[in-house]
Amino acid sequence: PEVSLPNISVATATPTPTKIFMIVNASNLNVRPSPDTNHTAIGKLSNGDSVEVIGKVMSGDKEWCEIVYSGTKGFVVCSYLMGN
Repeated sequence: PEVSLPNISVATATPTPTKIFMIVNASNLNVRPSPDTNHTAIGKLSNGDSVEVIGKVMSGDKEWCEIVYSGTKGFVVCSYLMGN
């Protein structure tokens, strides 16, 4: 005999991206508006500060981390940050 099963809908959850935080490993680390040392710093971070990293980009010979800084985006050289 043939068995009829009810039509079942399975919901799939959309994963929430994990926030990545790193620690500043430099004193007076310049935060810039774009990944380029020719741009004037928009602020500074201190040794031990925690920052949220939202992206990475290569510019010239440096890898830059895009961070959340004072409610906006900024860039710092990644080599001055320690992993999470």
